Amino acid sequence: MATKPYNEKKTYSVKLSRAVQHGRMRFLPGGVYEMKGAFLNKLVDEHGENCVDTADAIA
Repeated sequence: MATKPYNEKKTYSVKLSRAVQHGRMRFLPGGVYEMKGAFLNKLVDEHGENCVDTADAIA
């Protein structure tokens, strides 16, 4: 199993490099989103590490 790049218990301020969809939710690259590390790891698993432009831990 691959190492998860983000701590699942922390919250991150995230900017995306491209639009990604998870279920019915669509995230666009122009916004800044707060995401838990566990959810961010799911996005990376589904769309690859290059979908994340920046992710800074905030909590």
